[in-house]
Amino acid sequence: MRWLILSVAALFLAGCDQPRTSSSSAVPGEHAGAGNNIQQLGQKLDEMDTEIVFLKSRVDSLEGSTAYVTPEPNYSMARNQFGAFPVMYGRASAYLDGHKVFLEIGNPTLMTFNGAKLSVKYGPPMPRLSDGKIDWNRYKSWQESQKTYETTVTNDFRPGWYTRVELTITPSKPEEVRELRVAVNFDSIALQRPQ
Repeated sequence: MRWLILSVAALFLAGCDQPRTSSSSAVPGEHAGAGNNIQQLGQKLDEMDTEIVFLKSRVDSLEGSTAYVTPEPNYSMARNQFGAFPVMYGRASAYLDGHKVFLEIGNPTLMTFNGAKLSVKYGPPMPRLSDGKIDWNRYKSWQESQKTYETTVTNDFRPGWYTRVELTITPSKPEEVRELRVAVNFDSIALQRPQ
């Protein structure tokens, strides 16, 4: 999917590099509407840039390096070099000028992980489709409004168990912590040694 997006973008950019020819026999007034056309092309280019960003984020979510979690009772998978790990949204509560958010991260492997680095994207909820179409201006504004929270936790992630992790995200508003995109990277692993 990624190669498809890059191929389309490359073809588009290659078409933009074509030399322009000019004719000295142009009729006066022939280019009177050119300024308006250039403005329309600029707007279309901005829309295409935003669409590429949107498609890239969709590809990233399909590849699943980050888990998309909400307060709904379900899980999403975060992938890293050790495999896929289910992440569930526990709960959130007000704390100072932000929120304490509790996540549950599952470890389906046979390894124990000692600590993890978490990267969390949060902000206003993603704009919803209207009539099956994306409002590119709203999506671009939403993308720019996203914030990143990074932390290192010292929890032990035992095999076959969920581990509750507490995050303190400040400053934040209640609607900003309802949809999170979570990346999980483990610091170290522990395995049993043969006797």
